Amino acid sequence: MPASAAQARITEVHWERCRLLPKGALPGIWARAGTDLSPGSRTGAIFTLAGDVCVRGAEAAAPDMMLAGDSHAGALAQGFFEAAATAGRAGYQYSSNGFRPLPGLEQRGDPQWGRQSDAFTAFLRDHPGIRTVYLAVYWQHQVSGSTYRHSGDVWTDADYDGSGTAYNPVAMANGLARLAGMFPDRQFVLLDDVPTGHMQDLRTAVRAIRFGHVDDWSRTGIGAGEESAQRALYEPVLTAVAAAHANVTYQPVFAGLCGERTCPLFDGTTPLYRDGDHLGPAGSLRMAPVLLELLFRKADAAAP
Repeated sequence: MPASAAQARITEVHWERCRLLPKGALPGIWARAGTDLSPGSRTGAIFTLAGDVCVRGAEAAAPDMMLAGDSHAGALAQGFFEAAATAGRAGYQYSSNGFRPLPGLEQRGDPQWGRQSDAFTAFLRDHPGIRTVYLAVYWQHQVSGSTYRHSGDVWTDADYDGSGTAYNPVAMANGLARLAGMFPDRQFVLLDDVPTGHMQDLRTAVRAIRFGHVDDWSRTGIGAGEESAQRALYEPVLTAVAAAHANVTYQPVFAGLCGERTCPLFDGTTPLYRDGDHLGPAGSLRMAPVLLELLFRKADAAAP
């Protein structure tokens, strides 16, 4: 898609009609409120005081699903709800920076981190019409404690054994298992995650080309082998949780972002990422046909 056409489409999606829940619909746990629907924003309930949550997708449809997670869910939301609208579906977007729907977990050094899940599970209990929850999370960070920028984050729960980041995969599996056990009547779909790294960041790519480290825009991006190593960190946890719980499914959707050798930063001349670990608007919209096929049409075909 030419850049000008992509930008027009992006603007249209950002400003689609958004139906907000009534004020006070969510427990007010933290003192930041409001929903910003300007281009590039995220909508969600994690930090709201008054309880604004955006319903997106097909305008006439009743919301029966949810996209939940951290900023990676927010980055995917445009493409996700574009696919939902095409399928005649609507759902809640429940996303915010750092939010991981993992009941029972705490992040070391952040005494309020676990309260996010309390608000999330309260919301699910209060909305029984939500039948399917799609989870999009920076899984590589959750399981390893590392991003391409920093390392050393540790998550704990009641069974924490003092092993530091080595416990993160156990904590992650425990949190997902608790969530599935709390809502046995809901379906949870665990999505995989995007390739991440400095070379997915436009600023790094520009510097690499400027100083001669890369001589072709089409070659910018992390190597496919690096993406495979990232996936190998978190995918075993997600597949094991799915295998252990009848109401959990693991659904990879991002494989098409990588070629045989590279996970490219650009589609032609259009950047797919806004930084090293988030899809940009064009990248999110590029995912819409994939999500339509894998999440909505595939599910409809499997329904009795």
